[in-house]
Amino acid sequence: MEHKLVVAKAAVWLYEKFGEGEYREIPGLCRATSLADIEEKGWSLIPGAYVSVAPAEDDGVDFAQRVGTIHRELLTLQRESNELMEAISRNWGRWDYELGKS
Repeated sequence: MEHKLVVAKAAVWLYEKFGEGEYREIPGLCRATSLADIEEKGWSLIPGAYVSVAPAEDDGVDFAQRVGTIHRELLTLQRESNELMEAISRNWGRWDYELGKS
């Protein structure tokens, strides 16, 4: 059953890209090129040299704002990590001291 789901998803993807049933160039996916282009690129057949990059979709997120939020979260996590490390070090010292007494 899982195999059928994979095949169905692939079919939907293909239909979304090539619903007309005819080849068309899609940035980031496929592009027809000439032998001259291939020769110009040193006979490299790496797809990325030819298909370009798919246009980025605007997700509506303000990049600078999001990075600022992530940076503040990181600083908070680092502070918590430092506090935990200090607590572990203090407890390790007590444990080490108690072991020495017995």
